[in-house]
Amino acid sequence: MFSNKAIPKITLLCLSMLSDAHVMASNEIELARQPLDACSQADLSVGKQSLTGGPMETDGSGNIYRAQYDSASWTGTLKKFETIRVEDNSLKASDHATWDAASKLNSTGHHHRQIFTYNTATRSLIPFQLDQLSAEFQETFNRSPDSGQQDNLGVERINYLSGDRAMESPQPGLKPAQFRKRASVLGDILNSNPVYKGAAANNIVDKNYPPFFSLYKNRHGSVYIGANDGMLHAFSAEDGSELFAYIPTPLLGKLPTLTNPAYRHDTFMDGKIRVSEAQVSGNWLTVLAAGMGSGARGVFALDVTAPASFINGRGVLFEFTAQDDADIGFVTSAPLIAKLPGAKKSDGSLDYRYFVLVTSGYNASNETGDNYLFLLSLDKPAQSAWALGKNYYKIKAGSANPAAANALAGPGLVFNLQGAATRAYAGDLQGNVWRFDFTAAGKPAAQNATTVFSAADAANQAQPITVAPVIAYAPGGGYVILFGTGKYIETADINPAGFTGNSFYAIHDQTDQHPRSRSELAHRSLTAVSEKGTAGYRITGSDFDYGEGTARTKKGWFIDFPDSKSSGERMISEAAAEFGTVFFNTITPGTSCQKPASGKSYKLDLLTGKTAASDIVTGIKSPGTALGTPLLIDIKSESGLRDALGQRTATHYFSVLNFNSATDLQGRLSSDATQRKAGRQSWRELPDPGN
Repeated sequence: MFSNKAIPKITLLCLSMLSDAHVMASNEIELARQPLDACSQADLSVGKQSLTGGPMETDGSGNIYRAQYDSASWTGTLKKFETIRVEDNSLKASDHATWDAASKLNSTGHHHRQIFTYNTATRSLIPFQLDQLSAEFQETFNRSPDSGQQDNLGVERINYLSGDRAMESPQPGLKPAQFRKRASVLGDILNSNPVYKGAAANNIVDKNYPPFFSLYKNRHGSVYIGANDGMLHAFSAEDGSELFAYIPTPLLGKLPTLTNPAYRHDTFMDGKIRVSEAQVSGNWLTVLAAGMGSGARGVFALDVTAPASFINGRGVLFEFTAQDDADIGFVTSAPLIAKLPGAKKSDGSLDYRYFVLVTSGYNASNETGDNYLFLLSLDKPAQSAWALGKNYYKIKAGSANPAAANALAGPGLVFNLQGAATRAYAGDLQGNVWRFDFTAAGKPAAQNATTVFSAADAANQAQPITVAPVIAYAPGGGYVILFGTGKYIETADINPAGFTGNSFYAIHDQTDQHPRSRSELAHRSLTAVSEKGTAGYRITGSDFDYGEGTARTKKGWFIDFPDSKSSGERMISEAAAEFGTVFFNTITPGTSCQKPASGKSYKLDLLTGKTAASDIVTGIKSPGTALGTPLLIDIKSESGLRDALGQRTATHYFSVLNFNSATDLQGRLSSDATQRKAGRQSWRELPDPGN
């Protein structure tokens, strides 16, 4: 039972909406209806643009998969665009989509769809049919979400959610439409990220892996995404047809509201997704793990080894919700899938186990404000209950200020030569960066997390961290942890009166040596410039050495976003790093359809914090659009002649993909090139084995 003690609350954007008559309890969260800069009905009535761009994904062939949502009808799209290389080695996206998954879904009969959910009593996969649901859920679907009265339309509601459009229109005998009229069957896609998965990973070293790789090395590609129709969708990357859909159990009770003609926007399955190979109870599988985002508290994992025949696989590997542990909250960051060192075997080698790693997210039910990194074992038998210390673990990251709201952002991982995660780093809303250690053999949660840095602006005001860090090898040992600060979660976050200073940091952690504050870092200054019609910033600052011992040594670097206290500029999407360069985008909040959010794109040398390579201008503004994580697309590599030491210099060409309007993919597909010596470089980003 929860006490009446007040708990710090986070008011999440784009989540669910409690009824107007609902009285908030101390442990509940007030949730907004829709994105704050979405177009209002008044805007839409005068022809304002309602189609809004969302996250993107690429595959190994350079194709782009892009999600969008329409705030006029609260429906979504997922489209595939082909790209071609042009003369300057940049990429050009096709003007027309290869396919549109929403259109495909609209033409698919609801009886032909493969939609599944989970029976928590039997812990098994079941079809999304009324007679397969528990008595409690059957009663829910048989009641009108408008009046609350029993109307016995449960079968019809499930058919509607499965794509049946019959009851959106007047019935024979002029009976009025009973369900909400939709512009499309596919729900709006706000926060969930499309994830492409084709062939099995080719970089896993394990004696039992080759047969699995041989079987799935030519597997057809699939694209996974969550939508606010309550479903995790799997689409064929070839033609956009739906392979299957999955509805997490905690969302079932909310689904009837989607049929209400008076529907007010809510969020359902809008969590982020990760897909990777993993060994589960001795067998290799391709595993999908996803949070439910702001739709419900918890995460789930599916066997997507053969998505076209999902029903014949292991189905649901697990669901982990607040019913299993009250410390799990709304998980908005993508879970990680990784193997961790286990107990020593008789021959002295380590036994490795695969886990889903996820932070506790926002608004968990504990009263202390503490956060946790959960380690959820993929070896847990499907029929077994969750047991702390046996098939799941949690590592505490204590709250320095229990009176203030707090939550851990997604983690970044460090791997050993065997591809096992040895530590993780994650930031929190109070500006702390935590290190989690997995090196104690057989004890994956042997100790609490350690604070390695506290982000605060020049006025010593804590800077919230809401995205996972990028981690790279540091010269001389240790790791460089790169992250930006900023929060875009609550209604108050777009109020200029509350804007605070935000920054981007690169901190050097050597376990026993790490910076405590920005005073130990090299400061980078930004000066506004315009070069050849491109407005941005030039970066200046003194050179420094990593490590200890001389006056010029520093433990990393930082930049403050210009005028962020007045403009509200902040970082709410992850950075990307490759070839010694870190790419990241910032957002300046919008307040309405008339004044949408805008963004800036930065490209910096990972180690020095200065402009990368020969670039002079960085922090280039993208008018009228908030930018997500940059996508780096490999184009080609060219090797030069060997030098006197037998080394080659390779020129690597790649494109950095952003988008600059709701419908246009052109204009931000820029080409780039870098030269490097062949072989491993100390500044390279840590790879994610199995992906």
